[in-house]
Amino acid sequence: MKKITFFAAIAMIAFTTNAVAQATATGTSTATVVAPIGITSTATLAFGNLAVVEAGTVLLTSANVRSQTGGVTLTANEGTFNPAGFSVTGEATYAYTLTLPLDTDVALSDLLGIEGGPDMTVTAFESSLTDNKGVIGTNDTFTVGATLNVAAGQDAGSYEGDFDVTVEYD
Repeated sequence: MKKITFFAAIAMIAFTTNAVAQATATGTSTATVVAPIGITSTATLAFGNLAVVEAGTVLLTSANVRSQTGGVTLTANEGTFNPAGFSVTGEATYAYTLTLPLDTDVALSDLLGIEGGPDMTVTAFESSLTDNKGVIGTNDTFTVGATLNVAAGQDAGSYEGDFDVTVEYD
């Protein structure tokens, strides 16, 4: 009987040790899907009317200040000039970064398609956002200015070209 009690005691210790050496807990995992970021064009980048004698530039800032260099003259009949406008949508209070076009990305072509006339290029894009960063709900609209490069003897006509700006969450 002493042997049975001894073996029973050892068996109880073994089962107790196993129970104490292992424990299980249940963890929880979560995820939150935020509203996708979006951008919409609200105004066209318009450099206005200009006359050309020699090569030059028209600078239009994001604050809608226009100036010229070289052989470009801003005419008395200004036409429409304004920086491009954009609106950003997405998750409120989330920060975003704006990416502007590279200087080699944008050419304005004559809408009449006159053969042999040079395209004008648009370079030096700049935005009204500090360091091209914004926060949705704080500065979810911004403007973009740039420099229009005009060739000597640029053909008369209306010119147009597209450019892309990209926003992404930080």
